[in-house]
Amino acid sequence: MLIILYFNIPNPIFSGNTSTTYVLEVVNSEGCSATDTMNVVVNPLPQALINVSRTEICADDPILFEADGADTYRWIPEFEFPNPSAQTTTINPRTSALYVLEGMSTEGCASRDSVFVIIQNGPNANISPDTSICAGDTVWLGVSGGVSYYWSTDEEIDTIQVAPDITTDYWVIPFSNLGCPGDTAYSNVRVVPYPIAMFSPDSDSGFTPKAI
Repeated sequence: MLIILYFNIPNPIFSGNTSTTYVLEVVNSEGCSATDTMNVVVNPLPQALINVSRTEICADDPILFEADGADTYRWIPEFEFPNPSAQTTTINPRTSALYVLEGMSTEGCASRDSVFVIIQNGPNANISPDTSICAGDTVWLGVSGGVSYYWSTDEEIDTIQVAPDITTDYWVIPFSNLGCPGDTAYSNVRVVPYPIAMFSPDSDSGFTPKAI
């Protein structure tokens, strides 16, 4: 594209999206003129693009970041990344945050892309309260608050039946829909032994029942 400049100012500013040849004509007070030309090459912007393995993860889980669309890269915030200029990198975020990729072309043109990563915390479990049973009896223990569970009995359901021989602490871990674990919850089942019935002799009537 050829553009002849007729602006009567010494230092005009131009911008455009296509490469252009500009022509400058200078005329002195006697009417003599001279021309000069300048080629302005407009380089295309890089199309920086972030590819992530997931956008919602559990705290401390690894997440893979991959950059594309440019020649060199810079990840922001830099302190989060072991190598902020790497095209592919992995981090283990603990809090939800916005991550930015700045891509640069060999000509020095830059563009940005961003992604928001959500950190999902584990659920809180609501477990059956501590209870007491007689020896040989059974009791049901239930839990809510999660999507799935893992009990100390190796069961993965929300309600279990137990019959401990001795006083026992049972625990359960709740999990979210992503499998993020919550804090372990505990329930104590106290086993109370049955009383033992015994007879002891009585001098007057023979035997008197005595509970021990």
